[in-house]
Amino acid sequence: MRRFLTWSILLVASLGVGALFVGCLDTSDPPIGKQGCVAGACHQKVEVIHYGGVPLACVDCHGGDPAATTKEAAHPTTTVSFNPSTPGTKEGGGVVLRGAALTDLDAVDPEVLQFLNPSDYRVVDRTCGSTTRGGGNCHTRIAEHSILSNHATLAGQLAGGLYFGGATDRNARYGVMNTTDQFPTSADGFAASLSLLPDNVDEIGTTDPVARGYFGGMGQLCVDCHLARDGTTSPGLYTSSGCNACHLITDNDSRPLTTDETQSHDEPGHGRRHRLTNLIPDAQCNHCHHAHLHRGLLSQGVREKSEPDGDQAMGGPNRGVEDPPNAVFWSADHYVRSAGGYNLYDKPFPFYIEDEDGTNNVDETPPDIHT
Repeated sequence: MRRFLTWSILLVASLGVGALFVGCLDTSDPPIGKQGCVAGACHQKVEVIHYGGVPLACVDCHGGDPAATTKEAAHPTTTVSFNPSTPGTKEGGGVVLRGAALTDLDAVDPEVLQFLNPSDYRVVDRTCGSTTRGGGNCHTRIAEHSILSNHATLAGQLAGGLYFGGATDRNARYGVMNTTDQFPTSADGFAASLSLLPDNVDEIGTTDPVARGYFGGMGQLCVDCHLARDGTTSPGLYTSSGCNACHLITDNDSRPLTTDETQSHDEPGHGRRHRLTNLIPDAQCNHCHHAHLHRGLLSQGVREKSEPDGDQAMGGPNRGVEDPPNAVFWSADHYVRSAGGYNLYDKPFPFYIEDEDGTNNVDETPPDIHT
């Protein structure tokens, strides 16, 4: 079912069903410049990122100079990174942009951002969505439509939340970036453009104290979850930006298992391997969709323990609810050893309940239609 849905989505996108919503050609030509990056003591054992279709060279995605004979000459010059070990930050004392504001990410040189993460939506038209990389017309339409999706803009979440919070009308007005739809339509449910959600509630134009309070909550809980930025390196919370958020699988500890000998296996904030896939496990979705109220986990039949003050004092789902006396908790296998103990999604073991009553054969919180 998951593969059917995945390929259905790809087919719809390739047929041009568009608006603010949400194959590569084959060739026998060898990857240009691949030998320069994988030769000698460099990335000789790195996994192939992309199976099938056009054989991609390293520079097709990351840029750089494949004819260079030194690392410094081969890589774009950078003093910013998403991880401390990246060239330019490790040696040059640069800035690590983990959990950075969108404006900081927007200011990164596109050549540098492409080197750090070729799938970031700010540069995807040069890589995954390019019409020329590797000699083929790849995922151009898919990339164009993905940038307009709720995954990228958060427009649907913001529209519903701000409306029910009393701050706006029903129409989608805001996203996590200024966005203009290049596939406009007059159909219901589509927006021609979106404005960046302002930092100050006064720009929304409401004086209602409940609405103003809700706006503050939206800023805390919602705008960090979208495909324009990376997640934190806390256990279970890491995600990449852009296409890699789904298609580059990340373990809960976000430490790499790549065979590339230039990559440290101890540093969090990386995908499992240098390989893209359409076979995306539920755990990958949970890196984002655990979030406030943990709805991603609830859809799989797993819920939280109660907390005296609710979830982050915002009125969580189990405020004042007693924990079931015969609860079966997720085993420690689901957690990551961190800071001397087991932890997942910022919660220590045992916290997540798999079965409310282990004395019977009834699943009191069964998986729902999303799973």
